[in-house]
Amino acid sequence: MGKTGVAELDDSVKTKYMSDYLLAAANKSVWSQFVDWDVITEGQGGSSFKYVAYEAMDSDDAAAKLPEKDDIEATALTDSAIEVTPYEYGRRVTLTSLLRFQSHVKTREATAKLVGQNMMDTVERAIRRGVLGGTHNVFLPDNAAARTELTTTHDPDFASLGEMVSMARSMGIEPFGEEFVAVIHPAIEPSIVGLTEVKGIGYNYPEPLYKGEIARLAGIRFVRSRWGKLYLSGGLVTAAATDLTAAPVAGATTIDVTSVTTPAIAAGDWLTIGTLESATAEQVQVTKVETLKLTIRGAGNGASNFGLKWAHASGDAVTEAANVAAICLIGANSVKGVYGSNTGKFGKSVIKENIDSLNRLLSLGWYWYGGLGIVEKYVLRGEFYCKQHVFGGN
Repeated sequence: MGKTGVAELDDSVKTKYMSDYLLAAANKSVWSQFVDWDVITEGQGGSSFKYVAYEAMDSDDAAAKLPEKDDIEATALTDSAIEVTPYEYGRRVTLTSLLRFQSHVKTREATAKLVGQNMMDTVERAIRRGVLGGTHNVFLPDNAAARTELTTTHDPDFASLGEMVSMARSMGIEPFGEEFVAVIHPAIEPSIVGLTEVKGIGYNYPEPLYKGEIARLAGIRFVRSRWGKLYLSGGLVTAAATDLTAAPVAGATTIDVTSVTTPAIAAGDWLTIGTLESATAEQVQVTKVETLKLTIRGAGNGASNFGLKWAHASGDAVTEAANVAAICLIGANSVKGVYGSNTGKFGKSVIKENIDSLNRLLSLGWYWYGGLGIVEKYVLRGEFYCKQHVFGGN
C-alpha cells in the first residue's frame, strides 16, 4: 500500500516553506504601510510612470471677492509631476544535491527563511532610499547649518519636534488623519520615548496602531524599524581623520590605522570603517589600542564572530564622529509606488529544480518588479544627534 510523505511531496514542502516565509517577511514590512500603491499589469506598463500632484489654490480673500457685474477670471491650477521608475529586483540561493542528501530537511526551511528576509529587507531599503533621497526640505535643530555640525546639544526634544510639525503643516503635507508619521531607527528610540511629553502606545487611541508604532508626540506617530535611517558618524567629528594602512578581511578583530592621536583614539570609542554612507560602511567599538593597531568589536560575519562585517581596502576611512538619526515626516501625499501584478507589493517566490545539465542543483529565490517616487516638497527630513551606537551598518 502506497504511503505519502515528505519525500513524495518534496516540491510541495519547498513551495510551502517559501510561501510561508515570504508571507511572514511581508507581514513585517513597515515602510510599505505609508506608500500609495498602484498595481501595473503586463501590457499596460512603461519604463516609468508619472503622477500629477496638484498645488492648493490661492486662498487670498481679497482676490476672491466677486465683481458685481463682470464675470471673474479663471484661476490657473499649478501641478508637478512625480516620476516612478520601476525596476526588477531579485536574489536566489542554489542548493547542491550533495548538500540536500547530507543534511536534513531544515536546510531548505532555513534557506527559505533567509530568502524571505532578504526580499523584505530589499524592498524596505528601496522605499527608504526613495523617501530619504530629497535634498531640499531638511530640518536641523537649533539652526545648525549642516549635519556635520550636530553634537550632543542637538537631541530631539518637544520644541524641535513641534517646530517640525508646524513646518510640515505649513508646507501642505497632508497628515494621516491628524498626525504625521516618522519611521525611526531603534537607536534613536530611547531619545524619543524618554521625553516627558511622549504618549506611549498604552494610551487608548481610537484608530489602530501602525505596525511598529511605539509612541506619539507633538503630532507625530513614531514607528520603529531597523530600516529607519541612521547616519553613522554623520555628525561633528571628534577625532582627527585617519584611515586603514592594511586591508582587513571580513571577520577581522583588529585593524591597522595611520594615526591614533590628536585627539587620541581610546578603548571604548566608536569608529565607522569605510566611506560614510557607502554600502559597506560599518560601526565598531575599540576594545584595545596597541600603537597603531586597534582591537575592535563589531557585528561580525558569522554567528560566532564579533569582528568586521565586511572586508575593507587599505586606505578606507576611519571616522570618529557623532551619529545622526533621521526623523522624516511623511504624510498621505508623500510617497507613490507601483508594483507588478505578477509579483505583488513584496515579491514572489521562484523555485527552479534541476537547473544544471545533471539535474543536481535546486534554486530558491524571489523576484519583485516595482518602484517608488516621492513628492519631495511633501517630505520633511529632520536630522538629530543620536547618542546610541550600533554594531554593523545601516
